[in-house]
Amino acid sequence: MESSHADAMVGSRALQRELIGIHQSLFREWGGRFFNLLVRIFTGLRINDTQCGFKLFRRETTHRAFELQRVDGFGFDPEILFLIQRLGGKVVEVPVRWNHNPATKVHYLRDSLLMTVDLIVLRWRALTGQYRT
Repeated sequence: MESSHADAMVGSRALQRELIGIHQSLFREWGGRFFNLLVRIFTGLRINDTQCGFKLFRRETTHRAFELQRVDGFGFDPEILFLIQRLGGKVVEVPVRWNHNPATKVHYLRDSLLMTVDLIVLRWRALTGQYRT
């Protein structure tokens, strides 16, 4: 984080897929890729994997983004990264070693729908000036 002068770092399975030990099902993996395409379209973020789970934030420069953040479900990740970038912060994606856990709490269809709605609401809030900086 120090060497890249980043305000936020995002762990990514997409940068070096060979670091994935235990893969998700192809259905989940391709669904995740599609969701991240939607994230890039709705937020302008150039992050390939916002949902991996590993995040590191520099408190001094990201505090305001957390004050503006409103989503409290799985759609939290794209919103907070969008806000950090919108406020002029630098977000860096780094490869991580990762293994799928079959006991995941994510319910694929329900949570995918909710996260997509979160993206639509995020875009609406941005367009209507609800994220006052």
